[in-house]
Amino acid sequence: MIGIRRYWDATPDGSSWVTNLNGPDNDADAVTEWLRQPDGGGLPAANINTVRSADLPDPFPDEDSAGPQQRAVERAFDNVAELDPTVFEGQHAGRRLYVYVSGHGYARQRDEAALVTADAKRARPLNVLITSWMDWLWDAARFKEYVLWMDTCATRVPLTFLKPCDRDPNHSLNAADGRQFTAFAAGFDKRAVENQMSDGRWHGVFTYALLQGLKGAASEPITTSSLRDYLINNMSSFMRDDQRHNSAVAKEPAFAQTDELHFGQPAQRPTFAVTLRFPPEWVGKRVTISVSATSPLIAQTVLQQAEWTPHLEAGIYAVFAPELGHFHAFAVNGSDELVVALR
Repeated sequence: MIGIRRYWDATPDGSSWVTNLNGPDNDADAVTEWLRQPDGGGLPAANINTVRSADLPDPFPDEDSAGPQQRAVERAFDNVAELDPTVFEGQHAGRRLYVYVSGHGYARQRDEAALVTADAKRARPLNVLITSWMDWLWDAARFKEYVLWMDTCATRVPLTFLKPCDRDPNHSLNAADGRQFTAFAAGFDKRAVENQMSDGRWHGVFTYALLQGLKGAASEPITTSSLRDYLINNMSSFMRDDQRHNSAVAKEPAFAQTDELHFGQPAQRPTFAVTLRFPPEWVGKRVTISVSATSPLIAQTVLQQAEWTPHLEAGIYAVFAPELGHFHAFAVNGSDELVVALR
């Protein structure tokens, strides 16, 4: 889990080539928490290595103390690469590797992602080409399954050398059997954004949507396919209006390899508050919610006012007023404070 929120070369007024961020520490913590949950990643705490700004002095005492530095990120990958490659089924270091990254990022081409490290300067923008490390691990067949979630921009400016994995090649005959799920917050030359969410904390929009999907907003069973579909259809719903209207911002994620993997199954699907606002003529009438006109009712009430806030699982619904013969379809996607205005 890698989250870089603060940069040595950032200026307080945001006028520098690089800015400090708000969400990466929160997001690294949130993904770590999901990984530890029995109905999430199901990992013991000892199996999770976190590299993040929150573990370093704030502010940095001096330039040499700025971090996480390029070498610290590379060392985290070195530690994974050097795991015993025979402890799982005699030919892998483990069953599945999760890599989560949040911070500023660059790319020179599709399916490529580099993380800018905290010790970067405009004249020397240090970075780690994360995707090249994933390629090395896959080629060496260190694991059976690989998950990479990158909450970074994929812009080309400033153009610079992207620092690849520098380990000697290690080709395994088992590499071709590896399965991968790689998702990027932004497609090539697009920006990723962060936002203050309903929990009062700042999060990357991609990461927040991803975790909503993992926790049950995506259709069950939760797999690569259901997460991919959920993110494509719903990531932009967690953005502010100015972000949605900015052509430089990615409105949906980009994906590299999307082999079908299964993820933790929530013990109970979450519900979300949905505020339904009705025309005046609906007040005093019985209204119902179901997934279709012939399916069982999920909720019902006699409207005492022109607003009703039921709690519903993610999905597609229709609200009916049988006496009026009116209905209205709407979707619940896990976004914050969903309001549906009926006409």
